Amino acid sequence: MLYSSLVFKIGLVNPTERLTTMFRIPSHFPNHLLTTLFTLSASLFFMASAQAASVEDAFRSFSKCDGSFFKSENVAALNPSGSLPTEHRGQQAWLKASNNQPLGDAELSFPQQPDVAGVRLLSYTAGNSDLDSMGLYYFWGFVASGNIVDVTEKLRPLIYQNDRFRKDGAVFVRTEAKIGSSNWINIALPGSTAAGTIKIERTFIIEKGGTPGTVAISCTLQGGVTPELLASDRPDLDLIKYPRSIDPGLFEKTSIPQDVALQISKLVNQQPKWKPQFHTLRYTQQFGKTQVRIEHRADGNYLQTTETYSPEFNVKRTSWANFVQIKSMLNIGQPGKTVRLATNAKLNVPKILTDKRPFSVSIESENTPPTDGKSDRIDLTCRLNESQPAQKINAALSGPARIFTCIDGDKKIHHNAFIENLGIILTMSTKSPNEKQVNYQFENMVIDR
Repeated sequence: MLYSSLVFKIGLVNPTERLTTMFRIPSHFPNHLLTTLFTLSASLFFMASAQAASVEDAFRSFSKCDGSFFKSENVAALNPSGSLPTEHRGQQAWLKASNNQPLGDAELSFPQQPDVAGVRLLSYTAGNSDLDSMGLYYFWGFVASGNIVDVTEKLRPLIYQNDRFRKDGAVFVRTEAKIGSSNWINIALPGSTAAGTIKIERTFIIEKGGTPGTVAISCTLQGGVTPELLASDRPDLDLIKYPRSIDPGLFEKTSIPQDVALQISKLVNQQPKWKPQFHTLRYTQQFGKTQVRIEHRADGNYLQTTETYSPEFNVKRTSWANFVQIKSMLNIGQPGKTVRLATNAKLNVPKILTDKRPFSVSIESENTPPTDGKSDRIDLTCRLNESQPAQKINAALSGPARIFTCIDGDKKIHHNAFIENLGIILTMSTKSPNEKQVNYQFENMVIDR
């Protein structure tokens, strides 16, 4: 059980979404029907208002961490002004907090902050993460003002099955689990352990919030969460948030964008030394106490690389010269579900590193299939320092090594060596601001030419 909903919140944002028009009325719509429509809408609004639950009742329902929370009377209690976005389906209704992406979070700030037993609710949040072999993670709940002890004691009388609500380290939790088709089993699950994919764990949790003076009050579902469970317990979720299937061939099926491929082809045509000059290259890379087994395989203009960190964890990469990453996939106990793909590249690289003129590389990348709608960009400014025998790096190497330094947008310094006889770039060390330099050693190197 990984308790904290905050651990997996990536990119929590203040929503800029506002209420949009729910009904678009054509200009030719008959006036008498238009009057009837607005009369009916007003009647439904007042009916919903009359049936609104108290905020305390809404919180009691929420604390069960199941589908009973998603009702119109609870929405009316939490959103009395009707200013927050909502949706409904049949007898179910909910506050609409979504980033409209397969993964990630969203937050709705309450304009009229509800008071629950003396606890002021600041916002409603919801989100999800995919932890690969550690399971799926869904959360929904509130951010409140106060400290964790006071908030917990004030809310305890309202919490479902509060006799099982217990302190566990720095948090307060109630936990359940289910395996296969079993019912929920009341069980005190240990903290800081991932659920995995065999069972499903459910948690009601109160913990410190992400900003000082706040507390997060959340429900979570984690582990082998199924579409059937989400349909019953999280009717508010769009299908885009449902579990994604595993495609073992996803990495190989993901094509390199044509513009990126053309730039690399142009570089290689100008200077063949930028193309791999070997069939396979294997070595152990050591930095600090970490050892990574790395295998590079030449594939036309590219290198296909597998980095093995443990029997359960490896990374697959396609790169140009082991310098510009084109695509990558993390495999943690199972094939990854998304590929990080370079979508745009600017490679202002010289034909060969023989002078000290600066050059630059810029890469934009994003996940495919999309996950959180976010992209990132890496900008490197580089300059040749010197040349030295490649044998100084590892006895298996020969010919010259062109040593050059790059600085990225975060002011991190990368010392690299271009091994001309192999057409590959090896990272010798990195240095981030205010951190110690990390040096990389290359051991047990085997070259198949």
